[in-house]
Amino acid sequence: MRMTFVTGALALCLGLTSVPLAQAQPISQILRRTGLTQADINIMTQSASTLYRGDSRTVGSEADWSNPDTGASGKSMLVAFADDCADVRHTVITQRRPEPQEFTFRNCKTADGNWMLAP
Repeated sequence: MRMTFVTGALALCLGLTSVPLAQAQPISQILRRTGLTQADINIMTQSASTLYRGDSRTVGSEADWSNPDTGASGKSMLVAFADDCADVRHTVITQRRPEPQEFTFRNCKTADGNWMLAP
């Protein structure tokens, strides 16, 4: 299953906030279907942040992650970087949903140097 999120939408959890209108559904429903736990999401987003924080930002670079406690794993890829904004595609596999699922979201650097999910 491939879901593309255009703005920050699993807001509190995955950092993704809206889906295309045709796929609009409550965030809780989306999360239940992914099988990701909060710990999985934390590991995934921390791993992905290495792709766009720092000086080396190469589009196409990837970072693997896994959570041995839940069996979830995945890969994050920097698909675009411009104007202090990074688009990252995550491919995840969970025990509950062993078929790969994809999510794409954008993080932008704020004036104070922090990174936040952005539309």
